[in-house]
Amino acid sequence: MKPERTQTQSDTERQRAREKSLPRERPPAEIPGIDLVEFLGEGAYGEVWIGLDANTGRQVAVKFFARRRDLAWAGMSSEVEKLVLLSNDRRIVQLLKVGWQTDPPYYVMEFLEAGSLDEDLKKHGRWPVEASTELFAELAKALEHAHAKGVLHCDLKPANVLLDHDHRPRLCDFGQSRLAQEQRPALGTFFYMAPEQASLEATPDVRWDVYGLGAILYTCLVGHPPYWNEDADRKLRTLSGLPERLQAYRQWMSNAGPLALDRRSLGIDKRLASIVSRCLERDPKKRFANIQAVLSALEHRAAERRRRPLLLLGGVAPLLLVLIMALFAWRGMRGAVESADAALTQRVRKSNEFAAQFVAARVTADLEKYFSAVERRSSDPRLLEYVRQAFEAWRKRENTGGETDRWLAMFESDSDRQPLQRQLQAWMQDPSLPQVASWFVCGPDGTQLAAVFDRKTSPTLGDNFAWRTYFHGGQEDLPRGTRPTERLQRTQISALMKSTATKTWKVAVSSPLVDRETGEFLGVLAVTFEIGRFISFFDQGNAAESRFAVLVDGRDGPFQGVILQHPLYSRWRDEKGKLPDDLSGLRVDLNAVRQAREGYYVDPLSNRETGRDFRRPWIVACADVELPRRRGEPARNSGLVVLIQEAHNTAVAPVVKLQSDMQREGAIALGLICITVLLAWYLVVRRLAETESTVLGSIARRHESSVE
Repeated sequence: MKPERTQTQSDTERQRAREKSLPRERPPAEIPGIDLVEFLGEGAYGEVWIGLDANTGRQVAVKFFARRRDLAWAGMSSEVEKLVLLSNDRRIVQLLKVGWQTDPPYYVMEFLEAGSLDEDLKKHGRWPVEASTELFAELAKALEHAHAKGVLHCDLKPANVLLDHDHRPRLCDFGQSRLAQEQRPALGTFFYMAPEQASLEATPDVRWDVYGLGAILYTCLVGHPPYWNEDADRKLRTLSGLPERLQAYRQWMSNAGPLALDRRSLGIDKRLASIVSRCLERDPKKRFANIQAVLSALEHRAAERRRRPLLLLGGVAPLLLVLIMALFAWRGMRGAVESADAALTQRVRKSNEFAAQFVAARVTADLEKYFSAVERRSSDPRLLEYVRQAFEAWRKRENTGGETDRWLAMFESDSDRQPLQRQLQAWMQDPSLPQVASWFVCGPDGTQLAAVFDRKTSPTLGDNFAWRTYFHGGQEDLPRGTRPTERLQRTQISALMKSTATKTWKVAVSSPLVDRETGEFLGVLAVTFEIGRFISFFDQGNAAESRFAVLVDGRDGPFQGVILQHPLYSRWRDEKGKLPDDLSGLRVDLNAVRQAREGYYVDPLSNRETGRDFRRPWIVACADVELPRRRGEPARNSGLVVLIQEAHNTAVAPVVKLQSDMQREGAIALGLICITVLLAWYLVVRRLAETESTVLGSIARRHESSVE
């Protein structure tokens, strides 16, 4: 806050004002019944003392008109006249006693111990928004009462607003006030008086008080008067003549930029900022026409603020209720969908378990064809004789020595080996037998005595395969060249063998060749086949199937978990003739598959670019493939495992559709409810606004009629 001065003093009076700081030892006069105890201040017409009423002990303020006697008498008479007119308003400082006959004359008014608003602002700084607004409203009501009595204050500023012990304002100092019908000019205080008031020819106007009232509110909110800055204030103080200062003030106000009122930093709402700005319009035509209009605007703001929680509650509460309902509905729907999904997934998994068992039985049936074909022919006496003759021929050629290629060629064309070779060729061409990759016979030491292949391949005649599982009957191949002591005891399926041509996996079904009379082990008869090609169920070819079977080697050993057949394998084998390197040898974690009762299965092929069609969650079930059972023998596990994979999104498609339908219907219902709530809220707001406008209009008309 900067100091304020009412611009009515002459040079002599300013000299006297400088003496204001000198201590006052005695009051200008004695007043019966009042003890003057303290000098309070000095003005243009005299000085003010604090007194103590001898009868009541109440503190009072005594204003002596000790200077410029003629003017003082007229000023006192005018001010007392105004105070008498306004004596019934508690918002205006009350007149208690007048001393007309005393020299100097005086009057006594109530004393407010909290001091002036100007002193409070200098001491504590700007006021909070709502406290400032309440003070503004109280002063506006005081002015409304004064204007209704025909009194214009004309010098509104914080120094002329006193505060009681509750910090409620009292309007004081009507020394510059005018009656509505008076034409005499009245000068206020720089930066608090309206621009058009700063003239010695101005006619009093109620809009002067509107401006001064707005300036007080602005000062309370911001901390300094509107349009004020230090340069302008310094310049006005340096000018000596009153007309020059008034002209400079008008010029400054005319050239000043827009009124600065930072709403965000000050925390001022839009409605209050609008009221302040309109009170402080430099063009009086744009200003509020009277104090009643200011009060109407304040009432409109208060009504709007009272209505805001109700409107907020009326708008937010239904929407919040809708949101809560939507949340619970969504949670209920999600729970129902998840339950349905889990139930359907479990049902699909159970169904796939039956399917896996069915497919495993089919695989067993396919293996039975190979087992039966080998077993029946391994017991044929003619075959045993052919094998014995071929092995004797091998022994003879082997003992002749010489170059290996020469005696192998001689063995291949040996007449004792040819019956065995022709027999294998006959079986390869027999359409009643299952299609195989090869038929071959190994002698008792593991030497291959005869072989027939479905395609051209490297010659293997004379090679020793005793290290292969199809010869020694073990679960794993031995190091090449090993001569095991164990021999195959019964028909079985061999360990995996990888085709170098197609990159697919082959197995052999082999059966021992034993002379029933002597028990002599003569060798093994075996067939080989691509395990994926010759099991009919797996020949699917469509890699994008949503439900299909997969064959996996589950036997302990180096090939455990290797995928033997997959729809993608069929497609690549049929289209390209062989598998790509990034697919061959992929494995499945069978332990994880067997434990996957709740979660979803990830297809190993989905991690390859060629298997991107399988990048989705799968429901999986598995079943072990049994070996063909023989009379009197218990069931034996082949070590092969069948997986049934079903795409989760396909399996639960009905649930997905149900969820989609529920979401769509829920969204439509939620949208309709929100539209209904917003429409109802809009109608209520509009009705309240119309009602408020009617009430405020009635209030404004009542104010106008009271003024008239």
